[in-house]
Parts: sequence; C-alpha cells; structure tokens
Amino acid sequence: MTVIKCIFSVSVWAFLLAGSATLASGPDKSGMEAACLRTAAKYFIALDNADMDSFVSAFTQDASLDLAGTKLKGHREMRDYFKARPENRVLFHHMTSALIEPLSDTTAKGTIYALFNGSVTDGGKVANQYLVTAIYYDDYQIKNGECKITNRRMAPKLINPIEPYNPTQ
Repeated sequence: MTVIKCIFSVSVWAFLLAGSATLASGPDKSGMEAACLRTAAKYFIALDNADMDSFVSAFTQDASLDLAGTKLKGHREMRDYFKARPENRVLFHHMTSALIEPLSDTTAKGTIYALFNGSVTDGGKVANQYLVTAIYYDDYQIKNGECKITNRRMAPKLINPIEPYNPTQ
C-alpha cells in the first residue's frame, strides 16, 4: 500500500490544480493520489467561492457528506443545504495536511486537515468571526482518472470565536 503526506503551500496548490503533479510514491498510484488531492482542494475552493456546480462535482451523485452531525446525501441535498445558508456568511479554508491512501485501483481513503475562518457580515461590517480546526475523513472513487468523494465526514476539533477587529481600541 502506498501512502503519501503533503504539507501544502501556495506553490504546491498551483502545481496540483494545474493537474501535473508528480508525487513521491510508486508510479502506479501517484496519478490517483494527485487526482484525489486535487478533488480535496476543489471542495474547499468551490465552497469558499459559493460555486455549487464545482462543489457538487467533487462528489459522486449519491455521496454522503457529514458536517459535524448535519448529514447530507447526494447532490440535491448538498445544493439545498448550502443554498439555504445566509449570503452574508464568508468562509476561507486553509488545507494544511493531507494523507491519501490508495486501497485498490478504483478506491482510496483520505485524511485532510484544515483550518477555516468564517465570518458573518451585517451591513458590510463583520458582526461575527470564528476559526475552526477540523479533520475531514474521506472515501474516494477513481474512474477514468478522475477522483470523486463518495463519503466525507468533517470532525471539528476546535471552534474559536474571534472578537471583531476594532481599530479604535
């Protein structure tokens, strides 16, 4: 079994998203690992940009998504859930570490560490901010060189409210 661990930086992000990653692993599994890392990154980027088409395309049609107890099944439930969220909520994810483990020629599992900043605005001013540290546990399906999430479970480890910035204090 091949195992890979990457710490992400801006240059690695660009390299992976360009679709031409050569990672330190056996030649038979490196393409699978790179494809699944791109899918993990695609999830966060699409979510941060409220791009629901790109977001759901990271998943198989019947995929499961568990967001700390909120359980969604399939593209429709995922779209409906995120459509119902307030438009004044802003997210910015930082994918910090990822471990992709190929299980077969068509399946893999992943553990993705991420931090994300969230904020809610009110009349253009930040009304509430928070920082979350979370681990995402993924199951992937690989078909025709494309990796899709079949199951993702988010386990928040730390949720920290942040006081709004006040330049007069």
